Amino acid sequence: MRSSLVPTPRFLLLLTPCALAGDHVDITVVAPELKFFNRSMSVEQAFKPKRGRGIRLEDVFAEFDARWVRADLDRVEHGRCKAVTRDGERLSYDRLVIALGAHPEQWVSRSLTYRDGSHALTYCGGPDSEDFRRLLDQVRDGRVDKLAFVKPAGASWPLPLYDLALMTAAECAAHGRSEAELSLITPEEEPLGIFGNRASAAIRHLLEESGVTLHTASYGEPGPPGWLDISPGDRGMEVDRVITEPRLAGPRLQDAHAVHVEVELGPVAPDEPRVLTDLSDTSPS
Repeated sequence: MRSSLVPTPRFLLLLTPCALAGDHVDITVVAPELKFFNRSMSVEQAFKPKRGRGIRLEDVFAEFDARWVRADLDRVEHGRCKAVTRDGERLSYDRLVIALGAHPEQWVSRSLTYRDGSHALTYCGGPDSEDFRRLLDQVRDGRVDKLAFVKPAGASWPLPLYDLALMTAAECAAHGRSEAELSLITPEEEPLGIFGNRASAAIRHLLEESGVTLHTASYGEPGPPGWLDISPGDRGMEVDRVITEPRLAGPRLQDAHAVHVEVELGPVAPDEPRVLTDLSDTSPS
């Protein structure tokens, strides 16, 4: 047996078949937060200021007949099929899913400035809405004409960036600023290709219809003030401002709040307990 470390999860899902209920599965979710905040839906706050309400975890789990334990995970005794919370509660499982989450990383240097002295805007969610509203004011009154929405290389959640581009285009149309130049630069072969061909074709049509110039299979890198380098190829464009999103990085194993997981060495049979981990960024903030 060996001991491993994983960072403190935001969700811990325990699956236990119930012998008295046929195919029924008892689900226990361990999470310390009271509410779930969907960051991908926070884009609207930049256009219509309002407080993010979130979804009460108690209501969600009750709707799906799942047990909710409001606690932090301390350790997993996998050989005993026990998950132990920080306050000492021991939870049995047959299948264990640990959602570790991811954290955003800034990839554009804050030292980079544009001709008006402003910085590239990395939109992480609700807290950045005020900065984006100020940028929209500059677009409306003609101080900013050329906007580039840049998806970074590597892992990121692209949907909010597309929302920002499309909603900015609608804002420009509503305020008689059709001459504003909006571009979206993405390393994706197809726009939002992770959602499939139909969704990709639909978003491409929306962008074209809204006047947003799309550059796929391309990497945008802010250059000198007022310029965006695009690769591959010797390309670039004039820009007044760059809007981007953070990269998503996996958990740091040196995290002081790491969880101890005892792991059995050797092959695991299909019907033996096992631990699954997930690094998605859909956990509560």
